[in-house]
Amino acid sequence: MASTALPGLFRPITIAGRTYFDPGLCENLPLPAMLDRGGEAAILALDLFPLARNLKPTLNGVAGRAQNLAFAAQSARVIEQFDVERRRFTHLVLDDPQDDFAGKAFDFSVKSLKRRRQLGEDLTEAHLQEWLQEGAK
Repeated sequence: MASTALPGLFRPITIAGRTYFDPGLCENLPLPAMLDRGGEAAILALDLFPLARNLKPTLNGVAGRAQNLAFAAQSARVIEQFDVERRRFTHLVLDDPQDDFAGKAFDFSVKSLKRRRQLGEDLTEAHLQEWLQEGAK
């Protein structure tokens, strides 16, 4: 329940005297858990929020852009903190044209989740194929 307790929409959850809310507001893509580790792991990070995108001069466009920046900047800051150049690390952004509206971070409809899942699987599969082809060379 705490992972979906979005401030302003759902009340925080208190467990054993500690209050929790959706951690995605502070770290939507939890990269440090992987990037802190040493070793030869391949890391493929799939993000839902593009950092770079043209601004649409409408209220919805500005609000959507602000939302993208709020979440995408988190990932960018974390990636900058780690030495990803010497790692097998790829940051993919699932930029779904149907998600081009200000409330996409709160759209958990079955239709949207299925579409995003399929797009994410397709993007991930394509990238894994690239990795396999690179490894075969």
